[in-house]
Amino acid sequence: FLKERGAAEAALVSARDEVVRDANARRRAHEENRRLGDRLRAVLDQLDSGVMLVEPNGTIALFNLAAERIFGAWRGEIERLLKGGTHPTLRPDGKTPYSPEAEPAARALKGEPVRGEAAFLRTPFRPQGCPVVLSAAPMRSSQGLVTGAIVIIRETGPV
Repeated sequence: FLKERGAAEAALVSARDEVVRDANARRRAHEENRRLGDRLRAVLDQLDSGVMLVEPNGTIALFNLAAERIFGAWRGEIERLLKGGTHPTLRPDGKTPYSPEAEPAARALKGEPVRGEAAFLRTPFRPQGCPVVLSAAPMRSSQGLVTGAIVIIRETGPV
């Protein structure tokens, strides 16, 4: 009986040690991911071009400082406009709106890359608007499924 009890206690200690090692490894991985995210944010915020990461449901998961400057508003306000059916992206004439399905982000979410498309951006926060060039690319999982879209916005006219 004592021999079995000793073996059971040893197994419990071993299992506990493994759980502690796993928890420590997860904590270290989480911390490393946070540091990497902070570095990525710092790099993106140094770019002159706006960068947006759009989720398949249209939610903006990432929006750098240049995008906020170009749109004239912070991410939440722009996301509210986009989800509310207000499409601030216009054709190059500055008057004709893109249909929701023709917007570069929507096309990228369907798997179509968009490169260097001229457009005009006008928002309530930047009513004078500005000419821009848009590029969008689908983000894909290792299985090839579209998991989001990256949108790059570059101003081409006066700020």
